[in-house]
Amino acid sequence: MDKPRVLLIKPHSPVTLNLIPLGLGYIAGELENHGCHVRIIDMSAHYASITINDVVEEIGSFSPHLIGFSIDITSVRSSHRLSEEISKLDTKAPLVCGGYYPTQFPRKVLDHHFDIAVRGEGEETICELVDLVMGKRDIKDISGITYKKDKEIFENPPREPPEDLDKVPFPARHLFDENTYIRDVNERINLGGLVSSRGCPYRCSYCCLYQMSGHVHRYRSAENIIREIRYMMDRYHINEFSFNDDIFTLNKERVKVLC
Repeated sequence: MDKPRVLLIKPHSPVTLNLIPLGLGYIAGELENHGCHVRIIDMSAHYASITINDVVEEIGSFSPHLIGFSIDITSVRSSHRLSEEISKLDTKAPLVCGGYYPTQFPRKVLDHHFDIAVRGEGEETICELVDLVMGKRDIKDISGITYKKDKEIFENPPREPPEDLDKVPFPARHLFDENTYIRDVNERINLGGLVSSRGCPYRCSYCCLYQMSGHVHRYRSAENIIREIRYMMDRYHINEFSFNDDIFTLNKERVKVLC
């Protein structure tokens, strides 16, 4: 049997980014570990000029078994336009969306041609959805999703986020088009983002982090982080790194050990 093919898409955003979307990279890394053939289209990359027609052509040539969107508040409108065009294609691949916006408003996104909304951290969930598409799992048994079936919406129980972040594969940076993030050697840092912890114990009224990653602050070991830094130095010749944690210094002793 052919490897399951998964196309991951970051829709266009008016806020263009010159950093790779690490969330999508983590999803891709987990899918590759699961035996999938993965491609990524980042329409929001700073130097990208990818159109809806480009995405439609990629779907036609790649013939994915599953199409996944990563959606935040800045890309909601463009994701709706793109999902509408994809819905017109002759593809049986389910349209799945995840990220901060679908986690907060799963029923809203299902009104715009999406079949399944992933709530919370999605590495384990997306792999189970691949198994679903390949006929190895029942949708009722997949935690952390809201889905539409026969025009009715169902909400499965939430999924507990992974406790041991050292077991989560590194982001699949090799699947991103470097030319859409880098124009000269000084921009190589754009491939060097890191996330060393997840979760937050607080409930700030303006923030949805606890809905996405839970209330328990989980963090990677210093050894695991250093291994990723060494990998990026060797593979991409990066010598500057940005930590993109939402609450990096909550555990001060951990930061001291890392330093």
